[in-house]
Amino acid sequence: DVLARNPGAPILFDVKCSQRLAPAIEAAGGQAVMYKTGHSLIKARMKELDAPLGGEMSGHIFFKERWYGFDDGTYAGCRLLEILSRSANANAVVELVYTSLGIWLRNVEKSIEFCQGLTGMNDEEINKEVEARKKKFKGEEMSGKTLAVFGLGKIGVGVANAGLHHGMRLLGFDPFPALDNIHHLSPEVTLARSRKEALSEADFISVHMPLNKNTRGYVTEKDFLEFVKDGAVLINYARGPIIDEDAVLSSLASGKLRGHISDFPSVKFLGHDKILVTPHLGASTAESEENCATMAVRELKNYLEFGNIVHS
Repeated sequence: DVLARNPGAPILFDVKCSQRLAPAIEAAGGQAVMYKTGHSLIKARMKELDAPLGGEMSGHIFFKERWYGFDDGTYAGCRLLEILSRSANANAVVELVYTSLGIWLRNVEKSIEFCQGLTGMNDEEINKEVEARKKKFKGEEMSGKTLAVFGLGKIGVGVANAGLHHGMRLLGFDPFPALDNIHHLSPEVTLARSRKEALSEADFISVHMPLNKNTRGYVTEKDFLEFVKDGAVLINYARGPIIDEDAVLSSLASGKLRGHISDFPSVKFLGHDKILVTPHLGASTAESEENCATMAVRELKNYLEFGNIVHS
C-alpha cells in the first residue's frame, strides 16, 4: 500500500524480523533496510533515510507517510482496516470506467469546450453554429465492440459483467484468479487462455490488477502492446506504475493505440490530445467512502467477537 504511492522508497525493519521480510519488500518495489533494534534507533534512522514506513519484531510500527513517523498502534490498526476495506469501492470504479469510456468515445470533453465557446451569441447564432459543426464531434457506441479485462478481482469482475449490459463481447484474463471473485463472473464472459489471445481481439482494454513487482510496467511494448489490435483504446483504473508511459506514448504515435484513458495524471500524459485523464477519482464517491468505513467496522467487529478476518 505504502510503496504503491512511494515506489523505490526505503522500508526499515530491525534485525529480529523474519528473513522473508526483505524479499517481500523488494517484490513490492521497495528498498529493504535492516537496522538495529530499538524504538529510538529505528525512529532516528527513518528520519535520516526519509523512510515512509518502519517496524520492529516487537510490534512497533512507524508510519511517516500520512502520519508523523512515531510508533502508533492505533493508527497502524486503522491503516490495516483501510486496506482491508478497499473492495467496498468496487462499484464506484466500475461506474467511472464506463463513464470515462463513454466520454472518450462520444467526444464529450471536446464538445463541451465547443459549447462553452458559444457564449455571447444569441439563440439563432448558437443553433446555426451547432448544426454547422456538430459533425465534428461524431463518436461511436460501445455496443458490438470487444472489451478485454485484465485482472479479475472484484473490480475487474464488475467491469466485465457490466460490459455485457452495454452490449459488448467480453474477454477476461487473469493467470491467478481468486475463486471468491471468479465465482461472480458471468458465464457470458469468455476467459482468454493468454494475453495475446485477449489483446489481439479487443477494441478496448481495461486493466485492473494490483501493483507489485510482477505488475510494475506490465503494460509495455514486449508481450503486451505488440499484441494489441490496431486502433484499440487502453484504460487504466488500477495503478499508474502498471503502465509503461513511454511505451503507451509510442503506441499512440504509431496508431497502435488510438486512445488512452487513465486515472493517474502525469507530466507525460497531461495535454496529450489522445489521452483522457481523471485525477484519481476511482473511489471518490460518498457511497464508496461510507461502504469502506462500514466494511472496516464489520472487519474489526468480526475479529474482536469471533477471530475472523475475511478480506485479508
